[in-house]
Amino acid sequence: MLIDEVGRGTATRDGLAIATAIAEWLHNYVGCRTVFATHFHELTTLEEGNEGIFCLSVGVEETEGDIRFTHRIEKGAGLRSYGIEVAKLAGLPEALLRRAQEVLREIDRDHAHHLRGMSSMRQPETATVSSFETVKHTVVIEKVRSFEPEQMTPIEALIEIGRLKSLLVN
Repeated sequence: MLIDEVGRGTATRDGLAIATAIAEWLHNYVGCRTVFATHFHELTTLEEGNEGIFCLSVGVEETEGDIRFTHRIEKGAGLRSYGIEVAKLAGLPEALLRRAQEVLREIDRDHAHHLRGMSSMRQPETATVSSFETVKHTVVIEKVRSFEPEQMTPIEALIEIGRLKSLLVN
């Protein structure tokens, strides 16, 4: 079975709930082989403890703000979204792309501010890491485990470390 972007067009939480329920149903009750393409990073946690579920992503090479899709399918979840970079590849005007980057930074800043506010309301003993944060950290750990520094130039290693750090910080 091939499933693409289940939950799109709904409120984010509703879409995530629908996509999760469908993935679980297919795994637990139907048992068919399925390719499940999704934008919900949270679904990558289904890989943990569910034999037969695994994440794959399209390889990406990043150099100085540019990306190139390698067209290789790689084990593991994608490290981040490349929406603005894909828009650039599609030929959208530079001014529009700059504005999109500004808006994204504002959204990220607001989201980080919101999360800081929420964490200050929690009691330390009940504070938990969101599933998205857990997925993000897991992806970074897996990427570090797959490093082969002896096959990288020093600058390639520094670029990769910087990219991983930005994933954890943002």
